[in-house]
Amino acid sequence: MNLAPLPSTSSEPLYVRLKIALRDLIGSGLQAGDKLPSEAELCRKYAISRITVRQALGALENEGVIERRQGKGSFVSVPKLQEPISYFGSFTEEISAHGKRSSSKLVSLEVIEADLRVAQQLRLESGIKVLKVRRVRCADSQPICYQVTYVPHALLPHITRGALRRESLYTHLERSLGETLHEAEEIVEALLADPYRAELLQIKKGSPLLLIERRVFTRSGTAVEFNRSFYNAQMLRLTLRSRRATFGEHSRLVFRAHDEKVAVND
Repeated sequence: MNLAPLPSTSSEPLYVRLKIALRDLIGSGLQAGDKLPSEAELCRKYAISRITVRQALGALENEGVIERRQGKGSFVSVPKLQEPISYFGSFTEEISAHGKRSSSKLVSLEVIEADLRVAQQLRLESGIKVLKVRRVRCADSQPICYQVTYVPHALLPHITRGALRRESLYTHLERSLGETLHEAEEIVEALLADPYRAELLQIKKGSPLLLIERRVFTRSGTAVEFNRSFYNAQMLRLTLRSRRATFGEHSRLVFRAHDEKVAVND
């Protein structure tokens, strides 16, 4: 394995330069699952300390580029799923588009009274019955997303666990509505995994998550779904295409208050 020299710039810390060299190595043709040189080999090659090597490997691991296995070494990670933020479809459609096999574990299916937050999102009166579906979504059997979905119960009054396994929720909704789902409004934010979500996604407590909140509308403008999807951030990247805002347009950046809490009982 040919290791490139470290970038010559002196404006960046040594571990960052090593990280860049390793990223170049991975980009030169290594595949997911290929093993990187050991810490000792990197120390010898670049005449640097083990602490520096571990800083570089740790940074690559945090970025999802590699994974480190206790007692075995560092390996190239499976590339992150890449989702265009302007597109929405069922989870099955999105995962299939990447050539992966999707599957779901149904955590719960229940009918509840909409609290104020859910009612506002679905443009309902508080207390109206909604269907609440909690699922762990997987790509090639690996958990990638914990999803909590709310739908007006009147739209799917007889939905069953078996029906959700056979067809996507969006298929059931479109059949019930007699029209297609047309548009989605999404909000993305970062947070850390609490113990409950970490256990469901088989990751460590405190691991980074991407929370995508989505409201789905029909062509006629009816809000028919509100869902909160907690993605393992090391397995997903979002792509955006933007245009420069003209004077007077609203900013899309919203800064949360430090003391605002994210519901953990979803």
